[in-house]
Amino acid sequence: MSGETSERIEGCKRWSLMRNERGMTEVLPWSLRRVVMQAAMKLTLCCALGWVAMPLLLWWANAVAKVELDQGVFRYQDSW
Repeated sequence: MSGETSERIEGCKRWSLMRNERGMTEVLPWSLRRVVMQAAMKLTLCCALGWVAMPLLLWWANAVAKVELDQGVFRYQDSW
């Protein structure tokens, strides 16, 4: 190992020990924490888009159905 790499590792270990001494233990490692945060942001974004998109989609489907009903597209056929 090079001197710079070992210094970084020692610095990280010291920082980790300082954090643990102050009672700030990490629940998740940084890599897993980043993945969880990205998943939470994507889920939040999808839910927000759903709250906006679903009423618009229902409004559009309702408008299309009304136009088709007015034009007589939906006809009840009794002769089978």
